[in-house]
Amino acid sequence: GNTCGGTASFTSTTVALSGGNIPAADVSGNGTCQVTAEVSPTSPGTWVNTILTTEVSSSEGNADRDASATLTANNLAAITGSKVFSATHVHGFGTQSFTIRLNNPNAIALTGVSYTDTFPNTLVVASPTAILSNSCGGAVTNNLAASGPIVDGSLGVKLAGGTIPANGSCSLVVTVRPSNNTTFLDANANNTLGAGTVRSTQLVTNTAAISGTIRVQRGAQVGKAFVPAAIASEATTTLVITLRN
Repeated sequence: GNTCGGTASFTSTTVALSGGNIPAADVSGNGTCQVTAEVSPTSPGTWVNTILTTEVSSSEGNADRDASATLTANNLAAITGSKVFSATHVHGFGTQSFTIRLNNPNAIALTGVSYTDTFPNTLVVASPTAILSNSCGGAVTNNLAASGPIVDGSLGVKLAGGTIPANGSCSLVVTVRPSNNTTFLDANANNTLGAGTVRSTQLVTNTAAISGTIRVQRGAQVGKAFVPAAIASEATTTLVITLRN
């Protein structure tokens, strides 16, 4: 804004006024006018902005003193998040949805948000509905360096150029399945974005890991056991055959 008249001009690093007028003093006090601009610090710290007396000129000469203002820019709070599967288990030939949620506790939007999420080797992306939704914006590709399209069997996902709104969150939801449907497995699959792997233009990142776990159960297993396993000669025991699905 400009209440001084004349011409106020602004660049990314300067504010200038030419041809302005400061009202005369009256019984209420000195005459004043203002030029205002919105600014944003490039990094945390204490910033001092000074206009020297020699940088102000008027019909009455230069200013009688330097004018300074101090801005303290605090560190922005870290990104937090969660990873949630739509069920506790995923079975062979089955799928589950997988949500990666990012939270921004700051009063400004975080832009240029990026991460690469490589799945554990027991999970892959499932199609045809690989990407169910994406409120983060930006581009979503596979996790490989070449950043190709997500297809059935992709080993992970990559986000680039996303935005987390101020005091808000965004989510990417994808479909996952077991990487192998028939080989027997009954184990947890833990998927983690490590600390510092979610990045933004504002240099805000996640200081804690973001993880989620699902139980992968696939294939069948045959087991055999004698009960009891040790007997006397010519005694009898029971052979137990266990089938696990």
